[in-house]
Amino acid sequence: MAWLTPTPAAGGWLWDFGNGLGFVALAFILVLSLEPGRSRLHRPLAWLAVSAAVVHGGYLLVLDATLLEYLKPTMPPYMVAGLLALVLLALSTLASGKVRRRIFPGQRAFRRLHWTLSAIVIAGAGYHVAGSAFYINEGHQIALVATLLAVFAAWPRVPGPTRWMLRPYSGSSHGWLLARRVLAVLAVVSLVLVVPRNL
Repeated sequence: MAWLTPTPAAGGWLWDFGNGLGFVALAFILVLSLEPGRSRLHRPLAWLAVSAAVVHGGYLLVLDATLLEYLKPTMPPYMVAGLLALVLLALSTLASGKVRRRIFPGQRAFRRLHWTLSAIVIAGAGYHVAGSAFYINEGHQIALVATLLAVFAAWPRVPGPTRWMLRPYSGSSHGWLLARRVLAVLAVVSLVLVVPRNL
């Protein structure tokens, strides 16, 4: 998506790598929409998303300490959205373990709340990416990304029988296989984006 506009100014290899970690976190978040919550891989994938997001932020802070300005109360809205997405992702992941059985006696209420939080996380992460305007900064890019994220957010609410289209493999290895494929595509796209920017 980000290659559909003229190549923006480079931030350097290290800067692009740090932002790439954020895209890795977003990729894991989107994979979670495709991997059913009943899967034993759903929660580990969620923790991978949390870890990638935390490393993304920590790495950039170490790289450039002036970014601490973006953590003050005067931070721009896209930073608020990113931090909110991270907090809700972590809370949602924590609450999906044994804690869920103590808070939610039934699964229906939990699933409804979990989906709502997931949709907010996807929207917040998407706004964080688009609002920073580092890679996605044109109208058609934003529209394409918003549409894609809306599809991922809505997918868990699609009736089960149609999901075979995205679950061609049975067994517990599906989540890791899907995650590897998404990350492989992301790696190729990253090379296409980062290399021309830094030559």
